[in-house]
Amino acid sequence: MTRRAFERRSFLKETVKSLAALALTRPSCAQQTPTGNARKLTLNVHDFGAVGNGLTKDTDSIQQAVDRCGALGGGEVVFPAGTYLSGAVALRSNTTLRLAATATILGSADFADYPVTQVRWEGKWIPGRSGLIYAIDADHIAIVGPGKIAG
Repeated sequence: MTRRAFERRSFLKETVKSLAALALTRPSCAQQTPTGNARKLTLNVHDFGAVGNGLTKDTDSIQQAVDRCGALGGGEVVFPAGTYLSGAVALRSNTTLRLAATATILGSADFADYPVTQVRWEGKWIPGRSGLIYAIDADHIAIVGPGKIAG
């Protein structure tokens, strides 16, 4: 074996050992309870000021709940019974929106509630309005539950 092949093989072995050691010593990203089970973060939009009466715009309250959930590592943002009038809401990574059976997210009819951003239209990037619920550079997102979204 040549010296160069030996150095390469040694380098690869040390790299694999380092990565394995890193994987074993790295703490889990999930929040842990004293019993060792992953704790699930649940935030209620009412706790952030959402009214859910179908008349008051709840966009800021909903966005604050989603942002807090994302900043704390993820979890669920719960929408109890009610009609939540909203403009555009940006989802964050590791965040789930959970709609109760009698919960509705109602899209605002005001164009000003949907910011202009770059959107892809027929293969080209052009200025366009954000959707009611959208995500940019977010992963592990979901919208679940028997509730409705009325855009």
